[in-house]
Amino acid sequence: MNNDNEREPEYLGDGVYASFDGYHVWLRTGSHDNPEAIALEPEVWNALVRYRERVTKTADLRPSRVFCDFEDCDGEPDSTGLCETHRREFREHQAVKP
Repeated sequence: MNNDNEREPEYLGDGVYASFDGYHVWLRTGSHDNPEAIALEPEVWNALVRYRERVTKTADLRPSRVFCDFEDCDGEPDSTGLCETHRREFREHQAVKP
């Protein structure tokens, strides 16, 4: 996945990170540095979107209570999806890139 077109990984929540290399959407769990990744080519990405649309047509996806996107955190999130503590930690982590 080392590609000049690759975008920085983005934390999606529940320990999932996504990045895009110009063709694949890459998914990693636990850490954006996890060497084990899933590469979704456009056809698979589209199939996943169709799957989500099909299974959630009648589902109410609104959470009963909103929590921080970090696992096991009960903090109240802001518009970024993170509580104040995890937002600060995430910014600090992003600033310390090798």
